[in-house]
Amino acid sequence: MNNRKSVAVIGILVAALLASWGWFYSAQKSTDAKLELLMAKMNTAPAGSGGKAPVDPYKDEAVKNTLRKHAAEIQKLWVDYLKKNSGKTEGSIEVDWQIEPDGEVAEAGIIHSEFDDKALNDGVVKVLKGIQYPPPPGGVRTYVSHKFILKKDL
Repeated sequence: MNNRKSVAVIGILVAALLASWGWFYSAQKSTDAKLELLMAKMNTAPAGSGGKAPVDPYKDEAVKNTLRKHAAEIQKLWVDYLKKNSGKTEGSIEVDWQIEPDGEVAEAGIIHSEFDDKALNDGVVKVLKGIQYPPPPGGVRTYVSHKFILKKDL
């Protein structure tokens, strides 16, 4: 009789071990899927991906096309800068902003600028804040960054 109890206890322990392993495996898969989704939303490259960030059609098409439509506003700021400043005739301004679910811009700001000109830097932020973008897919606030390369035409 003792032998049967031992076998039953061992059977219960094995079943509990297998059940806990199954739960752990399922939880890990769920965590991996959530992490992958988060990384895609952040538009960063996961480790081991060769350094390539996931493609985001919204940013690569809708946002870039909208920026192209407003390029003349940035160009005007650049021309005004060149009229006042003859020294620095090329450089970049890197900006970031968030696009709300309705396409409005929130929290735009300079990440880095090679220009010490408040009018130029503030003007770029003001232009970006005034742009109406197509609504982001999924109705979620979307982070965007862009580097404007500015050069004087000869």
